[in-house]
Amino acid sequence: MKRTARRIAPRVRTIDPLGVAWRLLASSRTAALLLTLTALAVLAGAVLPQAPQSVRADRVAYATWIEERRSALGQAVGVLDALSLFAIYSAWWFRLLLCTLALCCGVYVASRLESRIRRPHSASPSGHDSTLRAIARLASPLRQADVSSRIADGFRAVGYTTRVTETVEAVHIRAERNRRQRLASAAAHLGFVVLLAAAVVGHLIGWQEPTLVVSEGSTVGVGHGTGLAIRNDDFTHTRYPGGKVPKDYLTEITLLEDGRPVRERFELRVNSPLAYEGVRIHQAFFGPAAGMRVAGAEGQTLLVGGIPLLYHDPENRPTGRARAGGYELEVLAPRTDGPDRAVPAGMVRVRVYRAGSEPRVPLAEMDAPFGQPVSAAGLTFLYEGPRQYSGLHVTRNPAVGWVWGGAVLTLAGTLYVFAFPYRSARIVIYPVMDGSQITVRPLIGRPMGREQETARVIAAVRTAIAPDPTRTPNGHYVVARKG
Repeated sequence: MKRTARRIAPRVRTIDPLGVAWRLLASSRTAALLLTLTALAVLAGAVLPQAPQSVRADRVAYATWIEERRSALGQAVGVLDALSLFAIYSAWWFRLLLCTLALCCGVYVASRLESRIRRPHSASPSGHDSTLRAIARLASPLRQADVSSRIADGFRAVGYTTRVTETVEAVHIRAERNRRQRLASAAAHLGFVVLLAAAVVGHLIGWQEPTLVVSEGSTVGVGHGTGLAIRNDDFTHTRYPGGKVPKDYLTEITLLEDGRPVRERFELRVNSPLAYEGVRIHQAFFGPAAGMRVAGAEGQTLLVGGIPLLYHDPENRPTGRARAGGYELEVLAPRTDGPDRAVPAGMVRVRVYRAGSEPRVPLAEMDAPFGQPVSAAGLTFLYEGPRQYSGLHVTRNPAVGWVWGGAVLTLAGTLYVFAFPYRSARIVIYPVMDGSQITVRPLIGRPMGREQETARVIAAVRTAIAPDPTRTPNGHYVVARKG
């Protein structure tokens, strides 16, 4: 009789995409990673200047705002802008991160509730449950009391804390390592909650003026009901060899409250902000300005100080705008990239508009030489020469301390969770006729590195139950069954 060979069909391993996605979202490591990324994003939002919504809505204004940041941040501005780090809270990736984190937390809670509902009630830790799988069963000729004492001492020697429970049937040893990981995990979650709450509170009750510009000799009010004003007394800067990259720049400012000086001649640098009653003033950027004095038809002074040249016209001339009485002024300085035939060196061109008029047709346009008064449209203009302006970043965030505290708590707790994984081992010792029988239950804790820790635990138990610790334990224990 011939035997016909049967073809065995190869086993095809199927992958359940939904199951993989569910396990990934339910993982505590995924949650910890998302929490860390969110904490870093919120921290970056607290450190980096954020463009106002009105500026982001105007493409030209946003481009100008970005250029103003370049003097302080250099070439990093392009990278930061590409990553939307100047508008973090409205960036698509930040919203996606928050939605993914919320989904992850929901799946994590649902998976834990499902396991609690579907898991059968296990026996008491102190009772004898033969259904629990054992990773090793060992035997020792020593008495039960000696074995339990040696095993407990061996675990404590490798950094475990032990708890020994004696019953009629057996002695149970519960060994745990890095028990504070649960506290660290709670601290990381608490820090994240504090971080988000502080960011929301700071956004609601705080404020920021990221582009407050004040020229030399001018005074600008801070606003927001503070009664504060900033006067630019002097500005100086130095550059690296080559003359393009600024090496250092500082502004001497006087802070006034209701017209009264409260801090005089304070040297404001990029890394040396001025703090006063919760308001912080940072040096952010600088640029050229045109010193101008404007008088009305009756000789009254309408404007005195520098007009910041924040913009450029289509022919790349530095341009600034200011309001003087019921008029709007536009000042054009000579080009800096080459000769300018329209606006010669040593003077500026002034255009006068009626405030709020549409269409914008200038009432007058004339050149104002340095030190020579000129009149037009009933106004008298005196160009007092080139000056510098300082760009200041003024903020008030009463929750900034909580932002830093929440970020530090989240990062510290997350790092502790990853660096010091929780481990729990359970040893059951039964008395037998010729000594003791030891059962090692599976270790509990993070899967990563659990196999190596299991091997170390079994080796520690074998060493502990050997009658003579100075000899190899080959003759002193018998492995009855594994797995």
